[in-house]
Amino acid sequence: AGMGQKNSIFDMKLKAKEWQWELGREAKHLDKEIAKIQKDEAKLQDQIRLQAEKGNVEAVQLLAKSVVKTRKAVQRLEKTK
Repeated sequence: AGMGQKNSIFDMKLKAKEWQWELGREAKHLDKEIAKIQKDEAKLQDQIRLQAEKGNVEAVQLLAKSVVKTRKAVQRLEKTK
């Protein structure tokens, strides 16, 4: 019984390391996703500025809605982390 117990403890430690590695990988993936969304938001902000200068109110409103959606998406991803 002594040998079997050592192996199971070793297996559990190995599993724990695997899970930690997996969690780290997922966290990095989420960070990349968040960065991508924020980069897209910056582009939207630039488009809003351009459309505002042209006086295109409808386009500005549509783009602003998109910005709100991207921010909500980022919040959801942050919660997931």
